[in-house]
Parts: sequence; structure tokens; C-alpha cells
Amino acid sequence: MATPHTLCILDIDRTCIKAVLVTGQAKRAEIVRCAHHAIGAAEEPGPLLQEMLAGSPPVVDVVSAIARDQALARLLVLPSLLPEELAQMVELQAKSQLPYAKEDVIADYLTVSQSADGSSVVLMVGVHRELIAKHLQALQQAALSPRAITMTTQGLLAWYAAQRPVGAGPARLAKPREAGGAGELTALLDVDYDAAELLILEGTACLFTRSLPFGTRLTLDGDPQYLPANQWEDGLGNEVERSFASFAMERRGQTVTRLILTGARQAGLEEALGKRLGIACEFRDAAEAVKHLLPIAPTATLPAQEASVSWAAAYGLALAASSRLMNLLPKTVRREQTAAVARRALVTMAWLVCALLLVIGGGGAAHLTRSLGYEHEIAQRLRETDEPARQVERLTRRLQRVRAGLESRGRMVRLLQELYRITPSRLSLANLSCEAAKELTLKGSATQRSDIPAYISALEESPIFEGVSLKYSTKRRAKDADVTDFEITAQISAGAAHETVAQR
Repeated sequence: MATPHTLCILDIDRTCIKAVLVTGQAKRAEIVRCAHHAIGAAEEPGPLLQEMLAGSPPVVDVVSAIARDQALARLLVLPSLLPEELAQMVELQAKSQLPYAKEDVIADYLTVSQSADGSSVVLMVGVHRELIAKHLQALQQAALSPRAITMTTQGLLAWYAAQRPVGAGPARLAKPREAGGAGELTALLDVDYDAAELLILEGTACLFTRSLPFGTRLTLDGDPQYLPANQWEDGLGNEVERSFASFAMERRGQTVTRLILTGARQAGLEEALGKRLGIACEFRDAAEAVKHLLPIAPTATLPAQEASVSWAAAYGLALAASSRLMNLLPKTVRREQTAAVARRALVTMAWLVCALLLVIGGGGAAHLTRSLGYEHEIAQRLRETDEPARQVERLTRRLQRVRAGLESRGRMVRLLQELYRITPSRLSLANLSCEAAKELTLKGSATQRSDIPAYISALEESPIFEGVSLKYSTKRRAKDADVTDFEITAQISAGAAHETVAQR
């Protein structure tokens, strides 16, 4: 009997590990085990994870998630619809916007929406390389190799989007795109053990995301930061209010009209938040909301019912595992995984060829010897592919350098477009030079001396330029008219060219 496909979804934060095991695929998928374990101050997550999964079905696919508060997120408008171009733009933006050294940034994105004008709104997510290295180390200690490391936000979005439409069964959960409609904003608050996560959504598109430092562990006796229930509830309410106010400022007065709670259910919390915020508030059970797509197997091993842990993000990732996942795995790890899959496929093909030769030959000893000879020949051919593989890798690096050069040309085109937009007609540019794509020098003349300060101001207001300075301005006589020659230098902002195009 064939071994069933087993998917392991992991949700690991600073103080807790959660694991969800799903067997089967597509419409036959079902949850067979859920387990969680708090991480003590002196404990390492790797051994705990190994212990948690002991006795489980063999895992063939792993997707892991980091918590929202372990990553930085930005909403960007980018001038492309193509995934390859968006990935390159996000990488450039991450290196210029995030507070890490460029070589330490790992970033990916989720597409929020795309427009007919050829632009995309994306949620850029970036983390420090060291965080992912520690995460991978914990998984490797448990003999797990993840296909992707994503963020809990993606799981919550998938969980929310998968809920049963109105009238589709006894649960009667309103599907966001039907209940929300254009322009109506819904907040989703997932209350978990270490922290809560707040999302503000239009339909199923994420417009805002934030981690709130009020996990349910603070309500448990023995926690060093213990809070009485009323103080915890008040603190969480304050954070939600601050988030709504911040969002309203960014979105020019757009306000949230309802709040959906999920995760760890705290007595009276939805009523208190609804009254405090003045909007409709309801609680949705994480498993109940998506059981029509992801049922729990009758023989499933589940933890005792607890009011301190949320499973919504993990369930959502189980539903989204077959689609495109935001992936924060380093590129080197992804290349190694691809190479390993290719090697396994070649070895499997070699054994199949040997088996086929045995069948064709009737199974005699002579045929077996020849078949084994074929196997050795195939192994030799595999060794011979090592050098071509290294050559392909060198060519790939050269192509990346060529791509970088093409990107540099594209930035120069955008720079020239911006100069054309802001240069007044009474001012002429005689010379333009750019040093290492960082410093721009402009030489020209103006028929009116007052045009030069105005031009400098226009350069300073442009998001592409910074550090603008006038090197000299000299008045001279030309064809019975006074002309002022000038030289201006400016620094080119890293990555700003993409933002300029996106904003227009």
C-alpha cells in the first residue's frame, strides 16, 4: 500500500511551537495530528520539535512559518505585473528600505492587487539572514527540510479567504468578498500564545498588518510578565485602537467597520472590543470556519482543548500549501534543494532502467550482470555531470551580472524621465554625467538667474535625488543677452526610481 502524502505545517515563534500534520492532497486532505509545546527560557526548539513529532507518519513535505513580529513588512506600489520583475524590484527595495546590511537581507512578497494600468500593490516582507539560519537549524535538528519558510500573515489570509460562503451549510460564515464588498474594511485579530496579529482587509486583500504584544501567555499564572485579565484586555484594546488610528491616517480617513476575532478565545473579549471600538465584533473558531475544506480525521491525535493557542495561521497554510507561498529561504538553500531533487530523480530513473532491462531479459544472470553494468555506467555519467553543472552555475552568475547591468540602464532611463519632467524650458542642459550610478553632475545655462534656485528646489523635492548642491554659477554675455552658466551635483537615492514610477 502506498504511503500517504504527509504535509507538516509548523508555526514557530519565540515561546511556542505548533505542528499540524495533514495527510492526503486536494479534496482528500485531512488533519491527522495537531501538537504544540511552549519553549522554556533555557530550551532549544529543535529537540522539542523532534520530540513532538515522534511517532507521527513520515513527513514528505514541510512548510514553516515565522511570527509577524519577527519580520518587517511594507506595502509597495510597483510598476509591473510580471512575477520575475516584481521579485527583482522587491529585492532592490528591501535592500534600500530595511535596516539591515544589504548582504543580510532576505525578502519576498505577497501580491495584494494588480491594476489595468500595469502596476501591482505588494506586501514586501524582509527578515535578517541570521533569524532564518536559526530557524533552519531547529528544523534540521528534527531531520526536517522545509520547502518554504513563510510568515503567519500568509496563513491568516488563506484561512480567512477559505471560509464558507453564506448559505453553504450550517456554519453560515460570511465569505469576506461577499460580506465586505468594495470599500468596506474588515479587521482580523488572531489572538495567539506569544502575541496577537492584526490585519486590516478590503475583501481578501491585506492593507495593513501589525503584531500586538499581548499574547495569552501574559494571562497565565507563573509568566514573569503576568497581567490580570482586565489589564490584559485593556492593553490589547489600546493596541487595536492605536493601529486603527495609524491606518486611518495612512489611508486618508478610511475606517474599519467590523472586527473578526479568532485564535485563543478569551471570555467576553469580543463584546468588550466591540463596545470599545464601536463596531460589530464576532468570534470565529479556527477549525470550524474551514472544516468544509480541511476536515479533522476521526482518528486524529489532537491536544486537549486549550484557550491559549491559535491554530488559524497553521490551518491556513495547510490550505495554501499547493499555491505560491512567500518564501524566505535563502537562495543558496533553494538551489541545493533543486539540485537534490534532480539527483534523486536521476537515481530513480537509473533503477527503473535496470528493472526494465531485467524484465526484458527474463531475469537471467547474464542479463543481471549487464543491468548492473548499466547502473554503474549511469552512476559514472552522473559524476561526469558535476563539471557541466559547475559551468552552468558560472554562466548563471554571469547572467546575473548582465541582468544587473540591464537594470542599471533601466534606472538611467527613469532618471532621464524625471529630469525631463522637472527641468524648466528656459533652462538648457549642456552636459550630464553619472558616476557609478550614485552621483549626478549637471552642467547648463539659464537665461534668468532666478531659474537656478528654483531648479535646485525641484531636484530636492524629487524622491530620486538628495544632497543637491550648486558648485558654481557664472554670468556671461551671449548674443546681446545675459546668460548664467551653472554646475549642480546631486546624489541618486538608492531604489527611489522604482518608487517614483509607482507613485505616478
